[in-house]
Amino acid sequence: MAGSHYQRLHHMLSESNWSRAEVRQQLIVDANAHFGHGAALVFDESAFAKKGDKSIGIGSP
Repeated sequence: MAGSHYQRLHHMLSESNWSRAEVRQQLIVDANAHFGHGAALVFDESAFAKKGDKSIGIGSP
């Protein structure tokens, strides 16, 4: 976050008493406002790193 200090941000996340449910609900509201109601954003970390120049999606030099 621009203009924020690491210690303040760290304290808010690790030490402050805040409700995860309320933060999650606000993220849902913000996402629906940005992407439209009923949209989903999926992060898939099951991919593997590409190797060599024969892998799909790798351009030739």
